[in-house]
Amino acid sequence: PFSQQPEALSEVLGLMLSRLSEWSEDQGTTLAEFFGSSSSFRTEKAIENTYYEISRGRKNVRVRLSELRPKLTDSRSNVDAALQSMMNHERATLYRLDKPKDIKAADRQAAFTTRSGAELHLICLGGQPSWAVS
Repeated sequence: PFSQQPEALSEVLGLMLSRLSEWSEDQGTTLAEFFGSSSSFRTEKAIENTYYEISRGRKNVRVRLSELRPKLTDSRSNVDAALQSMMNHERATLYRLDKPKDIKAADRQAAFTTRSGAELHLICLGGQPSWAVS
């Protein structure tokens, strides 16, 4: 057993971390993102729970971020980081409202802004969305 051979355990763990590091580089992610923090995990779970509360348990429904954000207790930066992580790992898809007349002040305020400056107003969990907006 490893408990009787600490050098062997150290070697195996070192090899595992090395391979995991190579994999994360290939995937364009960091080990911190891979392991995640408990805070990030809680925020993502809160987003998922709130999404399903708003969508009445349905997946693949577009939900306005202006409905979702006020129900979350985390800071905007934590929520944005969690949304980015969820998008990076294909657990969420964010969309923009296409018709300017449909974009209200609350939608602009709640929008997720991408690095390129695009504003995204809707979130969808669970795969391809229906066109219904809650």
